Amino acid sequence: MISVLGVANLLLWWALNKYLRFSKDYAFLPATFVSSATELGNAFIGILPLIIGLSWLSSVMMFSSFRFMNLEQSLFTFFYLINGDTQFDSFTNAYQTNFIFSIFYVVIWINFGVFIIM
Repeated sequence: MISVLGVANLLLWWALNKYLRFSKDYAFLPATFVSSATELGNAFIGILPLIIGLSWLSSVMMFSSFRFMNLEQSLFTFFYLINGDTQFDSFTNAYQTNFIFSIFYVVIWINFGVFIIM
């Protein structure tokens, strides 16, 4: 269901972009999307192996937690942590699951996920 909503949202943005391209007042929005798409794509492809690796490591080290039980849940947890949702709950859950790894997890993900990706 979530992937269908994502594709629908992408198609809506694409249609809006096509519409705004012909408007004089809003032509800067499509130009910004087009000029920044290459840089954003390269950045995303560059950090994707790090995100997958950290998610996989977290799912191996904290598999007993419902937030990290598999790779998909771990990736989803990292996604909503980047957006600022339930940080305290996730970090407390990681602390209760694996104390030593949770320190590494919090330091790496806050420094990498929040400061570099955002």
